[in-house]
Amino acid sequence: MIFRKEPEKLVFELSKRSLILALILSGSALLAGDFPVAIGILYGQAISLLLFRLKFLQVQKALGMDESGASRYIRTRYYINYLIYGMVLITAHRNERLNFFAVAAGLLILKFVIFGSAAFYYVKEKWTNTISSLEEGRD
Repeated sequence: MIFRKEPEKLVFELSKRSLILALILSGSALLAGDFPVAIGILYGQAISLLLFRLKFLQVQKALGMDESGASRYIRTRYYINYLIYGMVLITAHRNERLNFFAVAAGLLILKFVIFGSAAFYYVKEKWTNTISSLEEGRD
């Protein structure tokens, strides 16, 4: 797995990719003249990145705990994170200057980037192994 020994680099790389995608999407919304969508995407992305970083720090802290304490700690933190997601979505629903669906999309961009990156590296590894096995067979 990529960045297995350096999780900070993985968090940074995934955050960077999702931020670039969010900027492209919000920029295209601005070009289309839809300001609430652009702000909604950036708002959702900002919250998503902050919670992603917070999850990384929470996992680092949980690694130093015993198993039952870490399980309880991570479970309560996940409940708090989902409560924050809910509050963000309620705020977006009540605020007329934010598009609710754009905020939801902004919250999901990071998850899609994580899944897409994992799929890309899986296919890349399989392709590399296939090519190398074909080259070994030729020799």
